[in-house]
Amino acid sequence: MSDFDRAPISAQTPQPPDPPVTPPDQPPPTPIPPDTNPDPTRDPPEQPMQPIGDPPPGPGDAPPVA
Repeated sequence: MSDFDRAPISAQTPQPPDPPVTPPDQPPPTPIPPDTNPDPTRDPPEQPMQPIGDPPPGPGDAPPVA
């Protein structure tokens, strides 16, 4: 009698592979807020060319009342 004959008869069902280990649910990373305190050594962002102060009155604009 061989060792195979003495082994208990049991059906070997293939085991499904373990699911991949995933970290616990975490909130999404917080977005980086806008730079409210820029580095003073860094060049300031370029502003659009715009005259400072009130624009000159155009044709058809009433002159300001003082």
